[in-house]
Amino acid sequence: MSRPTLLALTRCPCSLPLANRGRRSQSPARFLLAIVLAVIIGAGTGCDGDDAGSDTARADEAEMTDVETTDADMTDAETQTADTSDRFLTTDRSFYVAEPEGDDGDRQQFAFSLIARYHNERADTLYLEPCGADTTAPIFLVEGRNGESSAYGPVWACAGMGQRIAVAPDAERRDTLRLRGPTIWGDDGAPVGRLSGRFHLRYTVYTCPEGPDCVAPASLSRSPAFAVERSP
Repeated sequence: MSRPTLLALTRCPCSLPLANRGRRSQSPARFLLAIVLAVIIGAGTGCDGDDAGSDTARADEAEMTDVETTDADMTDAETQTADTSDRFLTTDRSFYVAEPEGDDGDRQQFAFSLIARYHNERADTLYLEPCGADTTAPIFLVEGRNGESSAYGPVWACAGMGQRIAVAPDAERRDTLRLRGPTIWGDDGAPVGRLSGRFHLRYTVYTCPEGPDCVAPASLSRSPAFAVERSP
């Protein structure tokens, strides 16, 4: 067998030089035998084209994995966006530090100020519940995220319920609120609720000027979550 044919046996038949595949100096039988052996060896060792195809498949697989990871990240991002956008009630910051206020010994309180913004994006008027007839400030609650207890829930002692505060379509109001906690202690003297964590601010909102049967849904009355850290 000639030297060119031996070289052909070590290569994939798809990459054989045309000169080797079509040398007329070789007999037809020898040439056919070289081609058969080259095919057999090529099937055992794999073609350059096959390797390239495998590399492409591996690259496609890796790319698909990256896309799946990105999709998961996008899902988290979309969840966060859904939790913080298109809200009627928002806060001026996403993070607050609660500083010590007063000196009550074992019943030390911590407090911080928060500016609440309420923007009515509906086509009808919404109504906020005030605490008594002599105030224009709305009643508010502070809720722990995911059902956790909050230490900043105020204890309201309202002298009757005044006229609801009307917020016209596309109107906006701002209220500066002072949040303090704890406001409740257990029988053992321990404070009730968390002082650090993530919380929601909530107003009592109605879709009618009076009556109990028109309470607005949470999407109209609850703020996005904000974080609070208690100062040491």
